[in-house]
Amino acid sequence: MNSEITAIAPLRSILSTLLTNELGTFSSGKKAIWVEPPQVPAGTVTGLQCVIERYSNLNTSTVLHNHQSAENFDWIIVLTQFDRTDGGIQKLDSAVQKIRQRFPRRRERILAFMENAYPQVSYLLNNNAIVNLYAS
Repeated sequence: MNSEITAIAPLRSILSTLLTNELGTFSSGKKAIWVEPPQVPAGTVTGLQCVIERYSNLNTSTVLHNHQSAENFDWIIVLTQFDRTDGGIQKLDSAVQKIRQRFPRRRERILAFMENAYPQVSYLLNNNAIVNLYAS
């Protein structure tokens, strides 16, 4: 269940915890999870990288009863596997399965595996929140 993820910090934390065994590292030694912008750090990535777009697409639906509105947040996540070995592909498979289980409301796009491109999966994670339109 998505449980109203309306800010980038909770989403990054959830993904970091969820993919802790799958994530690779940046050349600095930090886990390869990044919120963009700013750009992903220059240098080498070993293993799986997760990039989250900082700003969600926000759509507000019609006003509900009792001065509330439903807001739909669409977060964009991109997983790229820089390790093309069998072990690297298994970690990508594991990450995909975990995201499918944790985020049932999503659109998934798996890019075709090619010799000159790293395996990549992108997600549009949909999340809803009910907000009050007027202060109490």
